[in-house]
Amino acid sequence: QFEALKEKGFNFVTIIHPSAIIARDVKLGEGAQLMAGAIVQPGVEIGLNTVLNTGCRIDHDCKIGAHSFIAPGATLCGGVNIGESTHIGAGSVIIENVSMGKNTIVGAGAAVTHNFEHGITASGVPARMHKTS
Repeated sequence: QFEALKEKGFNFVTIIHPSAIIARDVKLGEGAQLMAGAIVQPGVEIGLNTVLNTGCRIDHDCKIGAHSFIAPGATLCGGVNIGESTHIGAGSVIIENVSMGKNTIVGAGAAVTHNFEHGITASGVPARMHKTS
């Protein structure tokens, strides 16, 4: 949908809730939405059409790909790289310097301690990975 509307000339608004805390050097893609209580530290890059939901924490130097969703209360520690079209579940934690491929899903409350390939679903503590179809 996003790409189809862009091709037709539509411009998406980037939305930042007044209670979100954002470092000055954060790079926000078009159409990004930062909800109430989100905290985004220096050096972060947020892809277009990405949602950082209520109370999530994005630490320094993380990169979040386009069309991704970070659910309420999720934490990305420093240096995390997330591929596009990825869903990070509520209350989950991704530790430092972990990379995830595109189209990945992290279940609610998961603790992710190592890298993902594309198309992986992870859940549990510590997170166990499962290939999706």
